[in-house]
Amino acid sequence: MRPTLSTVLIFIIIFSGCATAEISESRHAYILANDHGWIEIEVRHQGIESISESEEIAVMPLCGFVVYLNNEPFFTESVMPFGQEPPYQTDTGFRVPVPVGQFELKLRYSGCSGFAIVVDSEGKEVKEAIELELRYQVEVKDNMVTEIYFDGKELSLKGFTPDYKVTLEDINEKLIRLERKLSE
Repeated sequence: MRPTLSTVLIFIIIFSGCATAEISESRHAYILANDHGWIEIEVRHQGIESISESEEIAVMPLCGFVVYLNNEPFFTESVMPFGQEPPYQTDTGFRVPVPVGQFELKLRYSGCSGFAIVVDSEGKEVKEAIELELRYQVEVKDNMVTEIYFDGKELSLKGFTPDYKVTLEDINEKLIRLERKLSE
C-alpha cells in the first residue's frame, strides 16, 4: 500500500527539521563563546522493520535519539526512516557544538532498533520496540569535528576533521571572544 500525497505532506509538515539536533539557545551560545569542538553523528541504519501488527499493511516507525554527555541529557531528536516498503532505512546525521574535553557519550535509540513480541495486560501478543543504549568514550578537541558513525547497532569513531565551515555563528563566536579579550 503506497502512501497518499496528503499523508506524505502531513509527515513533511510534522517532521520537518527532524534531522537537526537542537540544544537550548542559551546553552548553544555559551558553548560557542568558549573553547569548543563539534560532535557529528552520522546515522545510516538499514533493515528497519515495519511496526504494524498486520502482515498486509506496513507502517513506518519513528526513530528516537537521546544523546547524553557524562550522563547529562544533551539533545533529543527524531528521525523518519524512508523507503517504499520494509525494510526501511535512515541516512542522516546531527552536528552540535560541545565543550572541549573527554566525555562518555551515551546514545539511547528507540523505535527502529527492532521489536520483541510481548504479552500485554489482556494476554494478547503485541510488538514492543526494543530500546538500544550504547556508551562510547569520546574526545572533543578545540575547533575540530569528532565524527561518529552509527549503523543502528554500534557506534564507531570515524575520525577528527578541522572545522573549516564558516557560519554566522562562527563570526559571532569570534566577535564574542574578541570582545572578552578587549574587556580584560
